[in-house]
Amino acid sequence: AREMVFELLASDQPSRDSHPDPDSDFWKWSDAIGVTESRFAPCEKPAQDISHPAIAVNLDACIACNLCERACREVQVNDVIGMADRGSHTMPVFDLADPMGLSTCVACGECVSACPTGALMEKSLLDDAGKTRQVFEEETIDSVCPFCGVGCLTSVSVKDGTIVKVEGRDGPANENRLCVKGRFG
Repeated sequence: AREMVFELLASDQPSRDSHPDPDSDFWKWSDAIGVTESRFAPCEKPAQDISHPAIAVNLDACIACNLCERACREVQVNDVIGMADRGSHTMPVFDLADPMGLSTCVACGECVSACPTGALMEKSLLDDAGKTRQVFEEETIDSVCPFCGVGCLTSVSVKDGTIVKVEGRDGPANENRLCVKGRFG
């Protein structure tokens, strides 16, 4: 049954070589289960949304798991992301189905951290079209966010001496979370 579920989910994913994040948790889980492709026909793909300055939305990779909505609503308490439609047409929407760049999103990036497929990704990691991940980190260094005096703990991913990605670490001040300055600053 698990293989069938992953086969159905994989049918709606872009092929792994053109996927926004070919190293995402979804593909790791698929590899562990042994599902590398699907025998089912894919559904129509939604349009890409690159209207936000820091986050790209590629809903063709979305599996409607609801983790982005929960991260936005329950963890960060911003309530920008909701789920629209039903069944196989279910998808995350921002405010009242606005483009993400026109929504009330504060760019904390909690939804990006929660997304297991790469449907929500940092634009800085993607190609010029905002479609496929091009930048992969070489090492991760534990640090403290320098932007204010709160003292949020971070994991800074580096490639060729340049910071390419910042994630929150569990600490008393931030409990794995970051604000827009800490994640994208």
